Amino acid sequence: MPSRSPLPSTAARLLPGLILALLLAACTPKQPPAVYQLGDFEVFALGDYQGTRPLKELAKSGDFGLGTLHGLDGEMVVVDGVFYRADGQCNLTRPSMDALSPFANLVTFKAQGREAVKDMPHMAALTQWLDARLPKGGFAAARVDAGFKSLTIRSVPGYAQPWPHLTDALKTQHVKTIANARGTLVALRGPARPGGGWVAGWHVHFVSEDRTLGGHVLGFEGLEGQAAWMSLERLVLELPTQKP
Repeated sequence: MPSRSPLPSTAARLLPGLILALLLAACTPKQPPAVYQLGDFEVFALGDYQGTRPLKELAKSGDFGLGTLHGLDGEMVVVDGVFYRADGQCNLTRPSMDALSPFANLVTFKAQGREAVKDMPHMAALTQWLDARLPKGGFAAARVDAGFKSLTIRSVPGYAQPWPHLTDALKTQHVKTIANARGTLVALRGPARPGGGWVAGWHVHFVSEDRTLGGHVLGFEGLEGQAAWMSLERLVLELPTQKP
């Protein structure tokens, strides 16, 4: 009977390490879904719009989310891993991935539930509808691809230093109402807790289906479409100590 050929020496050396790696992977607990946040929202809202992280680094933390760019230069929306910037007139462009952000929320979106949405009259009704399908009080994300009888969005122009407080900056926002709009709502929910460094409640941005218009959603009428949602059990907060 012919003898078996021994394993090649290289494979023989690698085999124990491969077995150990597989065992470690099997024993490592799976991390629950998380929302990544760049910056403390309370500090940001006081007027700290200094960009600290390039978009190409933020992209490593999720493929779905929202935020803004250095100097409060428009509203940022992330859908399917693509970063968009709504300028001061709510027109969408693709910013350089070297552009810096002072504040952002990102998740790796993996829907835990899906359902058709019909005859949704306004924003408050939609957020209540989503809350009823999610654990109470925690972080969450939702994506709604839909048509709207009308949709109202806003964006802000960029500012030079000294930067105004966010409440003052929003006094110069540009508001746009779109009839028969179609597109995607990017929605993130934060717990309503005193002193939290995040946006409490639902924070919603929009990108149009043709990716030409977008911004922060102020309200809508008559939504019909498809909603998907996920609960987020962890907050990963990055507070940069060094700024460019």
